[in-house]
Amino acid sequence: MRQLFIILALLPILLLPINSFSKIKITTYNIRNFDYDSREDIMTNKSELLKIIESVNSDLIGVQEIVNKDAFIRFVAQYLPNYKVALTNCGGGGRQKLGFLYKSTTLKLLNFKEDDTISDRKGCNTGLRPAAIGSFKHLRTGDYFSAIVVHLKAGGRQQNADLRYRQYGILTQIINNIKRYENTKIVIMGDFNTTDYILRNQNYARFIDFVDHNELLDFSSELECTSYWWGGIDDGLEYSSLLDHVLVTEEFFDSYSTYSVQLKSHCMKLSCRDAAADLLGVTYQEVSDHCPVVASFK
Repeated sequence: MRQLFIILALLPILLLPINSFSKIKITTYNIRNFDYDSREDIMTNKSELLKIIESVNSDLIGVQEIVNKDAFIRFVAQYLPNYKVALTNCGGGGRQKLGFLYKSTTLKLLNFKEDDTISDRKGCNTGLRPAAIGSFKHLRTGDYFSAIVVHLKAGGRQQNADLRYRQYGILTQIINNIKRYENTKIVIMGDFNTTDYILRNQNYARFIDFVDHNELLDFSSELECTSYWWGGIDDGLEYSSLLDHVLVTEEFFDSYSTYSVQLKSHCMKLSCRDAAADLLGVTYQEVSDHCPVVASFK
């Protein structure tokens, strides 16, 4: 499966059919505890966030960690009039809602729901976060696809990795249900909290098995990082990590001739090098420890 992805990536024009609908740009972005991070006592710098979203200029953005849902809806309505928002009502113990920011001139949201099967069902604002699921119509061509946004269990301990592994199984069931009853063109994106991805250990292998089993293509596999953290060491450095992914089914991928994937924000600025927080800058300190992952198709 992964070998097939490499071949397709090297010879996209020769091996893929002519694209069935026009260019689309898809992004995943964890906006740290919008609009106030109580852990760091920092309000989200909305002017910097606006710059980031405008620079990404995506048709569909899967967002995570929207604690203040009403404030995010107002922010989008005031500063991003070409976009609409669909967010979950529940957000787990951290009240971190997730969902879609989508360009209304390009996409029409046909259906939206939150699926709590991927959480531990302890209640709306306890336990883990649900999945956000949307069905979209591309307005220029009339084509359809489905999208899923997730924010899986956080933490680097093995018990947390084991819980994420169980979530992979539930997410597989969600994907299979969408394929059976709705569409085979699916985008799955979000903060998968793949803390062992760079280590290439058994937990990395579990994630790869999930990707391969569902015949998905992982565009983050071409990246060196998607976020930064303090590394568990008080040495004045922030360490790069790879937690965020944009995954698509082969049917979605085959709708296009070419693709590209790009990092934004401080990950692009530092090229994923470990660095002090002041070098990472305001996007890291006042917006999010994560960076937008942008996948473009045409």
